[in-house]
Amino acid sequence: MAKAGLKVLVLSPHYDDVPLSLAHSLTSGSLANCEVRSLVIFGRSNWTRWFTPTASRARLATGIRRTEEMVASRRFGYRWRPANFAEAILRGDVDSNSLLDPSADMAGLPLTSEVAARIVEEIAATGAQAVLCPVGLGGHVDHLTVTAAACTSAVGELVPVAFYEDRPYAGHLDSDELIRQVSRIGADARPHSMSGPITAEVQSRVMKCYPSQQDPYFDVGMAGDLRNGSCERVWSRAGTTLPLGLTLD
Repeated sequence: MAKAGLKVLVLSPHYDDVPLSLAHSLTSGSLANCEVRSLVIFGRSNWTRWFTPTASRARLATGIRRTEEMVASRRFGYRWRPANFAEAILRGDVDSNSLLDPSADMAGLPLTSEVAARIVEEIAATGAQAVLCPVGLGGHVDHLTVTAAACTSAVGELVPVAFYEDRPYAGHLDSDELIRQVSRIGADARPHSMSGPITAEVQSRVMKCYPSQQDPYFDVGMAGDLRNGSCERVWSRAGTTLPLGLTLD
């Protein structure tokens, strides 16, 4: 599985975010020749579609999700490890009906600082030359926490950071709303294509890895990507120079 190319650390809020957002880039796009490692920030989970999330079921849910990630990582050619942070529902921050809040500001919170410190540790441990982070599309509070952590100087002063479009959330947004939400990382952020048009075949390969997660929200978002002819993209902030080994348009 190891590759000799650029070392890229991808921050994954949950266990499915890297393949959902970057599967095409991993298989035939800008990440295909990179050594990709994923850090799953919220490695303690209790969400599956098979049972109501409760604290007592967290160990079972986490086990299911880790098993799914093992399958996905082999299929799409990346290595991963979990951090030990609990996802939002397990922390008790929000209920399942208020997970998405595009207006939420996670900067300066203690959890965000803790996540930033863990990212710094992982950069040092892996020798990462670039970091890819979710831009926070859709406003999932866990995603926004990771975005805010990656925007801190503690991370940005170590390596170049670019921000990938979170899926399935991107497929639910029109172009104006997507750009409005991207502006949280900087008004001058600009996009770079990481892959060709997203295909139904690769979408299907991804979702076969994550049977515990698929629900109508995923289906609608993926259909939106196909309808719009979307490509996987990352956004870079003004002043960020991405490594030449990361092939971008």
